[in-house]
Amino acid sequence: MYIDKNQQVVFGNAYDLEKQERVPIPSDLVTQIFDEPKLVQHTSTNDHIEGILMVGERPMMVVANPILTSEKAGPINGSLIMGRYLSDQIIRNLSDQVKQEFSVHTLNSVGIPNEVKQEIASNQAIVKPISNDTLAGYIALTDLNDKPVLIVEAQIHRDVYRQGQQSVWYWAVWMIIAGSVVGTALMLFVKISVIDRMYQLNNEIKGISMNSLNQRLTVKNHDEISELTISANNMLEAIQQAQAQLERFVYIVSHDLRSPLTALRSYVAVLQEEIQEGDMSMVLNDLGSMEKITKNMGEMIDNLLILSRIKREARVKESVNLNDVLQKIEQNVSILAKENHIELVISPNFPTLQLFRQPIIEVFSNLISNAIKFTSEKESGRIEVGFTDQGEEYHFFVKDDGPGIPKDNLEKLFTLFFRDGKKAGSGIGLSVVKEYIQLHGGRVWVESVEGNGSTFWFSLPKKN
Repeated sequence: MYIDKNQQVVFGNAYDLEKQERVPIPSDLVTQIFDEPKLVQHTSTNDHIEGILMVGERPMMVVANPILTSEKAGPINGSLIMGRYLSDQIIRNLSDQVKQEFSVHTLNSVGIPNEVKQEIASNQAIVKPISNDTLAGYIALTDLNDKPVLIVEAQIHRDVYRQGQQSVWYWAVWMIIAGSVVGTALMLFVKISVIDRMYQLNNEIKGISMNSLNQRLTVKNHDEISELTISANNMLEAIQQAQAQLERFVYIVSHDLRSPLTALRSYVAVLQEEIQEGDMSMVLNDLGSMEKITKNMGEMIDNLLILSRIKREARVKESVNLNDVLQKIEQNVSILAKENHIELVISPNFPTLQLFRQPIIEVFSNLISNAIKFTSEKESGRIEVGFTDQGEEYHFFVKDDGPGIPKDNLEKLFTLFFRDGKKAGSGIGLSVVKEYIQLHGGRVWVESVEGNGSTFWFSLPKKN
């Protein structure tokens, strides 16, 4: 809830966790909040109010902070208040965390003995036997004004008591410590589940001031902290996408490694027959084919290792003159281009950008080598490398006049292990290109008409 300096509710939102839907903020809650001056009136920019607020008979964990400028300075423009009811589910989760069952009661609860209610206000903790087999410990939780409003009860079997120390006072001390731990853990849970997550999203709400309260945090899914859960939602979505990519990757790798192994198994069976027949020329021929298969498998595994290291390796961007990069690549492929009667034309005046040097070299090398490989099917050909300035980013291209790509294959082209069947290859090169470009914050795509050549494009942002 956002309350301005005139104590007017500017924005408020509530979420029903049981029904999984947004609901209006209860009027009694609003009244209760305004009855607590500490929540709505901050006297210092360093104010931080947290504690228990009783809304009728329901306890709520609340936190209030002053609304400041983006520099965390005054003047104070109001109060940002977050709250969550202390539900039975939260108490069960906390019991699991501290490995001790306990329950929380209001001062009017019939489940608490009257003598405990009378003593709890003046004692930090109380230990009482409730039967021959059970001890009960009680500790009070106070509200924003340090008045007891809740009683935490924990029960322990007395056989544990007798086995530990044969002293009633020992157990009294133990229960005091246990009660203190429970109280501390409860407040720590409030801090972790509400305050820390609020600060985690602080950058998103810094821009919200009295002059821009129409701004809203983006929401993809609902959560108990409403709009402030966007970071957690994005993380969950990213994890789901990563899991799907991993499953697809494992399936593709297992399929493409099984194919050469099946071929090798077939060659072994054939070799056994040829050796028995004494046909050594065929044996040598098949051994050569097997060597090619194992070589291709080695290249495939090497490329997979490169692909797996793309996002894990630590790299530092540096100033890269793309003219120098393309000049060296041109020297490396010039002989191959001439042998295939291919004219390689590289535009001048390429920009200098902050890039990962080796990855961008591999991107240009891969695209130019692919263009030469497929253009070599013609008697002569032309490959053009250039770029266009698109304002905030550059668009680079490698264009050939080769056979082009069938329309059905365009969307599959950057998929791991995809091959068009025209030329031998691992099917990993363009996947590596895509990963490297995404590593720079760019994207990659292709334009092609079958029979009229292809143009591979990728974008790179001008800013680092």
